[in-house]
Amino acid sequence: MVEAVPDQTGWILTLQHIHWHDGRPVTAADVCFSVATALDPRAPAWWRGPVAERVSACTVLDARRARLSADGDPREALGIPLVPRHAYTQENPWFNPRLGSAPIGTGRYRATRTSAGWTLRARGSSGISAFHLTSAESDDAAVDRLLAGEGDGVLAVPPARVPGVVAADGLALRWANHQQITLIALDPGDGPTADPAVRRALDRLLDRPRLRERVVGIDPTDDRQPATLVSGPFYPRSPWSARSIPPTLHDSADAAEALSQSGFTWTGSHWVRDGAPLRIRVATGPPPLGSASLLYAACGQWLTAGIEVEAVVLSRSAYALALEGHPPAGLDALVMSWTPPWGESPRGLVASTGWSNPFRYADPAVDRELDRLSDPDPDVARRAGWELHGRLADRIPFLFLWTNDAWSAWSDSAVTFTPLTPGDLFGAVESWR
Repeated sequence: MVEAVPDQTGWILTLQHIHWHDGRPVTAADVCFSVATALDPRAPAWWRGPVAERVSACTVLDARRARLSADGDPREALGIPLVPRHAYTQENPWFNPRLGSAPIGTGRYRATRTSAGWTLRARGSSGISAFHLTSAESDDAAVDRLLAGEGDGVLAVPPARVPGVVAADGLALRWANHQQITLIALDPGDGPTADPAVRRALDRLLDRPRLRERVVGIDPTDDRQPATLVSGPFYPRSPWSARSIPPTLHDSADAAEALSQSGFTWTGSHWVRDGAPLRIRVATGPPPLGSASLLYAACGQWLTAGIEVEAVVLSRSAYALALEGHPPAGLDALVMSWTPPWGESPRGLVASTGWSNPFRYADPAVDRELDRLSDPDPDVARRAGWELHGRLADRIPFLFLWTNDAWSAWSDSAVTFTPLTPGDLFGAVESWR
């Protein structure tokens, strides 16, 4: 979609012939307006962060070319939604009521709102001229509709429903890599989780395989399992992932030892220190942003181990603020998903200035290793990834759980028409909701 070529003053970006969903062409003015928006201090941290760290200016050269003054390769910095300049009348679209009212992304489909959801209509030739997008109460409900002939595709099929989809006529499964990692962020700076022993205990008390089985579901006979367990912020096949660090095993004895060494006493039913029980407050967002099932399942495991837990489902706005580093007062942990940008760098999650670092975890050693990830020497970059992986496993500011992979299901009329993955097709629309 964009060709990036370095020159003496930065990078020249050349746009291909691409369009917004409303049919207007994407121009260099849109790129520079998007950069200016991201550099505005009023912009949300998740948008501002990756741009502000690498890009200092953007200049329009002509309709299709722009020059970025950037520190290093700007493509990671531009792993954000572009803003259609023509759709906004104010200088900062975050304060424009149009934002979120119409899905204007890029691609070969125009999107319009309907009473049931959204309709995407193809521009030019396409195997399918239109898509109608609707949401369901749950993944199970979506599969029920698909089996009843009320739709042509489901993005995530619960493992328990896979055999039924396989047995149905006219449906086919596709493996969908949603490029996300599910995790629980802990507050290492305040409250009970500021104690490294408490973070270690919370980590060891999670039985990840049982948690995955309850929340996601697995089929032991299936060669391809959803939700691959991970031990850090990298995909298992990433060259930066340290293979020597396996996913954390459930170890109640090690958790008890950590708490005892930190001054906690086991009463037979609870862990207590200085007469007060160990109590944590854990939250997630509303569906589909958060995962209440994971929240309650994880809290249940901790509660069974003698840790008092308060589980909270935040409002959409409160959850968004928490992800940007402004969690509600008294919150100790946040159940969330992390989507690495281009290049798989976890900078946005684990850097001291990370735009999706809920509790502002800061470690100068982590920041140094993040900088080394972009070293042109692949051996240096790999070692940096391994060091970063190991340091996070030792400090435990995050409880990494699994990747968000799953089977998707499609009707015969939809499964063969397009090279786009479900995430590509729907993600472009979702980013403008």
